[in-house]
This record gives sequence, structure tokens and C-alpha cells, in this order.
Amino acid sequence: MRTTRHKLLASGFALALLATACGDDLSAPDNASPGDENSETVVINGNEVVLTSGLAQFDNCDNLLTHLRTEGAERVGPWGFNSGNYWGDIAMEDDEAMEEEAMEDGDAASFDTVSDAIETTQGANQAISGDADGSLTEGEDFSGTNNQEDGVDEPDYVKTDGSRILTMTNGTFTYVDIDGDVATVRGSVNLGHSTREMLVVGDTAYLFGTNYGEEIYYEDFPTDAEAELADESFARNFDGPSVQIIELDISNADKPEVVSTLDVEGHYLSSRKIGSTISVALQSDQHDLGFVFPQGSSGEDAAEEFNKQRVGETEISDWLPTYTLNANGTSTSGQLTDCANVHAPAEFAGFGSLSVVTIDGGEGLSTPGAASVLASGQNVYASTNSMWISTNQWYDWGTFDDSERAAAEASYTTQIHGFTIGSDTPEYLASGSVRGHLLNQFSLSEYDGVLRVASTDGSIWGRQEDSESFVTTFAIEETELTQLGQVGEMGKGEQIFAVRFVGDVGYVVTFRQTDPFYTVDLSDPANPEVLGELKITGFSGQLHPLGPNHVLGIGQEATNEGRTTGAKVTLFDVSDLANPTDVANWTVDNSWSDAQWDHKSFLWWPQEKLAVIPVQNWNEQFFGAVAFRIDLDAGTITEAGRVTHEPDAADTTGSTECEVLPADIFNQFQGREGELGGMAEEMQFMGNEGQFQDCASGQTGASGMYCEPWDWLPLTDADKDAAGIDGTLEFCWLEGPGQDPIVRTIVIGDTLWSLSWSRLQANDLVTLEAGDFISIG
Repeated sequence: MRTTRHKLLASGFALALLATACGDDLSAPDNASPGDENSETVVINGNEVVLTSGLAQFDNCDNLLTHLRTEGAERVGPWGFNSGNYWGDIAMEDDEAMEEEAMEDGDAASFDTVSDAIETTQGANQAISGDADGSLTEGEDFSGTNNQEDGVDEPDYVKTDGSRILTMTNGTFTYVDIDGDVATVRGSVNLGHSTREMLVVGDTAYLFGTNYGEEIYYEDFPTDAEAELADESFARNFDGPSVQIIELDISNADKPEVVSTLDVEGHYLSSRKIGSTISVALQSDQHDLGFVFPQGSSGEDAAEEFNKQRVGETEISDWLPTYTLNANGTSTSGQLTDCANVHAPAEFAGFGSLSVVTIDGGEGLSTPGAASVLASGQNVYASTNSMWISTNQWYDWGTFDDSERAAAEASYTTQIHGFTIGSDTPEYLASGSVRGHLLNQFSLSEYDGVLRVASTDGSIWGRQEDSESFVTTFAIEETELTQLGQVGEMGKGEQIFAVRFVGDVGYVVTFRQTDPFYTVDLSDPANPEVLGELKITGFSGQLHPLGPNHVLGIGQEATNEGRTTGAKVTLFDVSDLANPTDVANWTVDNSWSDAQWDHKSFLWWPQEKLAVIPVQNWNEQFFGAVAFRIDLDAGTITEAGRVTHEPDAADTTGSTECEVLPADIFNQFQGREGELGGMAEEMQFMGNEGQFQDCASGQTGASGMYCEPWDWLPLTDADKDAAGIDGTLEFCWLEGPGQDPIVRTIVIGDTLWSLSWSRLQANDLVTLEAGDFISIG
């Protein structure tokens, strides 16, 4: 990553450079520049708000650089951009706090009727997660990832094609053969904890994650002039983050092999697979431009002048992300996106770039094709033709006082940018804005050429007493999202907690004290209408259609005052959309389910009328999965049993296939500088709380213990020889409550497979009786 420090030039020369940058003309299609000609002004909560649409495209890098220099010179100050809240590649602003709520993405399928949509979801909601050989059929012989749209596969840390289960847990990829209820570990490879999830094309697994670099502090400056300006506590940079895409050849099940990697400056948002084409969404924040910061108010003018000069001498490489491809034994690098495929919003949205990268999964990693928008991204959604990414309205919050901040939050808008996907290079499609903020991926849906968006007034981090939720419909006209219709008055003073679009019907849950469950008719996009409303205690965080007349809600029960009390599952009857009813409920106090916010952890197997969700309960010390038999005709939910990963009573705690190493293996590194020396000192205080072990390929874990590969330690070959380490070094410690909860369940034949971070276990599909298990990850 770049770290630059520049001499303070004479003020006259600096201002001349700035004037040159600001004086260049900006070229865009039809000679349009980023402005407000493609926008609409509306009044929200007494404030005028500009809803923008359309982007400017640049003919070449010179015009793009002129735009960036011009915007940069206008917005830079003594503390850099955004009042100093951006350091290096890390955005130290409110967007960062929102990332955890925007890690996943999806779409609603296109069907002729609502019944068609729900029946398809019931039987084939899991898009193909691997290319099966034709002998097994997904949805009949095995379940896959619980995707939002048929035909669009979402990434996850477990994939199956019915004959194998592939897992990515604790930084380790594991290939498991499945024969009935017998699982056999064939091979594994440690890829590091930054690798989170995967998509599979035939015998190739593509794995994704973000590698965050180390923070670097600078105390020395090249010139006295900079030293006079700079406060050394702010003189720092971040080596990262970077998106990691790993191509893993799994044709040899016993020896998975990394064949190529692609690293891109930025952090990973999400990805999608349609056929064998993979589209990856990533966010690249602005580079460290080498700004200086004043020690006090007396140095602010000089610091601002220096920073403006720095902006004026930037090159295009200072703004746009780069990639590094390691393939076929060679390494190549370059600018991620061609300047002609970079777009700027009509309303300024920051100096970072939101990019979509295409990978041909059948051919392997190669020089990436990408399209970018100068904006940030949070929620990612894809239909079979396009990918839509929502981004928060950009504000320089540091310049606002309390009243200005309150006004900005009250009139908050969300920008939405679309890209066409499925070809070699994604292309920009259209942009628009919607009032308020979005909850997650389910807030977006494309159906019959109409984009539907569910939003709540105000910003995501502040509840408004007079907030209101809406469903807005958009048509795509050239490069603009044009509003067709909108319906509101849902959840006054509340926020959206769950959304699901199915065909031409929308389901919306809002919550503050009670849970209004709304049904929305979208059959006429120009005139959406709220048909029904049901108020019950608690709320649903996820909604899953089960058959043409029912929706299952997973969330929390609550008192009449809105205090949550524990996990809740609700079966809604929506056969009469004007009068939805809750026909059955299941609750457990002092508990929660990951399925409330992670739809991939939910399993619905209609052949057995079986629904399974992970449940964690500290009071009962239960960290497993609960299975339900759901009779849609009778309108009942019956708990069928529970699945746990209890330690095998026949195993002694700590028993493992790996070689257990002496507890004092780090003693030989005492006094050595760096992490190994520090580890030697630290291990003296750890006593007998855990064990080190040397694991060969296919070996991992220890009974009754939680194990992690310590691949981050800087062990040289000589260090490994001295410590007697031949394979992967793992450190294991006694499992505490909830250390290894069940996170996924999969059906293959007559077996319900349950996955935790360190175990894959077979369970009888009918009786739920636990069978054999294997250690993974």
C-alpha cells in the first residue's frame, strides 16, 4: 500500500497547481458533468432532500483525474478529507459501523404468480451449490444453500452436491466424502482466518475474504516543514485491507491445491454465482494521500494549503484500486477498472470506489473485468441479470453541529447503483435514491423489470420518533431509476426488522413495542397498496415463505412494552392477504437464533415437513439446533427434537489424531524480539489451559477442546525444525459454553448433517438421533 510524504512547496506554486486542476473541463456523455440535472427535490420531515439518479461516465483517465482533483481540492482541509475521519485505507466513519449489517445479499425470483413464487421457494430455494453429476438432484436428494432467488447461488462456508460436503471453518478448507450417514475427511488446506466463504464450480472452489493489514505508525518526517505541521499521533497508515479471492483445485479430493489468487485493494462485500459466472462486489476506500495534520489551530491554514497542493499533484493511481494476480507461477498487477468504466454519482458520494468484478468460474482466475462507481456500498443484491448495491448518503459528519446532524439524519437517503452481470465485464446499469435507510439484502427485489425497495425514514443508527416505513417501486429508464409508485404509513415511530418480497406481494415487519406484520400488494407497481396488518408481540427478523399460503417468521418474543424475552418462531397464514393471522407460535425464554439475521442458517425440507434453526440458550447451556414439524394444512408448529454436538463420552478430553507437542515448545524463543519472543513470555501464564499439536493434512481438532491453527506466527523452517513441527501448528483449549455452536444443517438422503465450527455430525432425519461425527477445521 502507498505511503507518501511530500515537501511543502511555496504557496504560489501550490495554488497554481490547484487552479490548473480546477480549470480542466470534465468530459462525460453528452458533455454532462456530475451535477443535479438528473435529480428531484422532495421535502422529508420539513427538509428539502435531493433524490439523485444517473451517473457521469468519463472518456479517459485524464478527465477522471480532473474530476477527482477538483472534488478533492474543494473538500480537503487541514485534517484531510472528512474532517480527518479517514486514515489511509480505513474509513473511520459511521459507514464502518454498518458493515456488519450488510455482509449478505440476494434477490426475489421472477414468477408469473405469487403461488408459483412460493412453491418454487418451497421446493428449490437452495440454488445449486456445486455441479452435481446428474445422479443426485438438489431439492429432492439433498439440500443446498438457502438462497433468496432461484438460480442465483450465494456464498457460504459450507457447500454440498449430495456426494461431498465442503467446509470453510476456522481458516481451514475441508473436503468430506459422504456415503449415506458416513463422512470421511479426504483432504484439507489451511487458508487463513481472513478467508470466510466460498462458491463452487465443478471441481474448483472459489474462496473469498478480506485481509486486514497491520497499522503502521510514523514518527519521522522527511522535512522540517512537515514536522512543524504534523501531529505524530495522526501520522499513521494502514497496510490494507485487501480482498482475497483464492482459486482452489479440488479435483484431487485428498490434496486440495491453491492454483491462483487475486488480491484487490479494498474489502469484500459479497458475491454471486449464476451458472459458472461469479460476480464479486467489493469496496475500496480512498488511499492515503500523504496529508499532514496541524499540531494546533495556528497551523491549520498551512496544513490546509499543503493538503490542497498534495491533491493537485495526485495521479490516477492515487485514487483507484489496484489488483495483483498470482497465476501459473507468475504475478501481474494493474489498475482494477478501466477509467472508461468508472462512474461518478450526480451527488458527491465520497472518494472510495464501489466495484463489481467478474470471474469465469469455468476458466479460473485471470485479469479481472470490473466496473466501478465513486461511492461506498453496503447491501448487495443480485437477480439473474443484474446486481444492485445500496450505499449510505455521504456526509462530512465532522463539520456538523448537533442540530445539523439531527436534520441530516431526519432527511437521510440511500443511493442505489445497478450493474449488469453475467458477461466478461460488468457494466454500469442505473442509479437512483430512496428516502431513509435499508435493513439488509431483503430490502431489495427485482421482479418483471421493476426494482422494489423497502426503507425506513432516517439514518440506520438513529431511531426517529416520527419515522415511517415505505415500499418504493422503480422502473429502469436508460441510466436512471425512475420512481413508479410508493406506499408508506407502515410502523409509525418504528423501524423495519424484516422484509420479504415474493412475486407481486411484499411482507414487511416493523417493531418498537409490538410487531405489525404488513402485507403489500405490488401487482400494480405504480400503485402499491398495504392490504393487511397484524399486530402481535415480539418481532420477526427473517421471513421464509412455506407454501402458497404461509410465511414463517423467526425472531424474538417481547413483552407488551417491547422488552425482548427469547427466541420466537411464528407461522403466518397469508391466504387472505387483507387479513393475515398468526396460527402457531413457538418460544423459548432467554434464547436466540442466528436464523433471525442469517437466512443461510435456516433449513426447510418440505418432504419431511421439517424446519431446523440453530438456537443458543445460556440459561439451559444449549447451543445446538431445534427441529420442527410444520403442518401447513393444520397450521401447527411442533418441536420434533434437538440436535447437539456433545463431546463423545468414550473420548478423553484432548484426544486427537494430531501429535501433541510439549507445552514448553516456545521456551526456546525467550528473549527473542518479535511475536515469538512475546509468545514465550505469554505462555508462562497460560498453564495447562490448552495444548499445542502438530497436525498433518486431514488432521485437526481435539476432543472436548476448541482448536485454532496458529498460522499467523512467523515461524521459519528453522523454527519449525527446532520445535518439532512438520505440519500445521494448532493451539487447543477447553471448550466453554457456546464455544462451538451448531451453525448450519444440511439434508442428504435420510441424514440430517449438522455443522459447527469444529465438527460435522450425522443425525437421523426422522428421529434426530445423533450418529457419528468427524472433526473439521
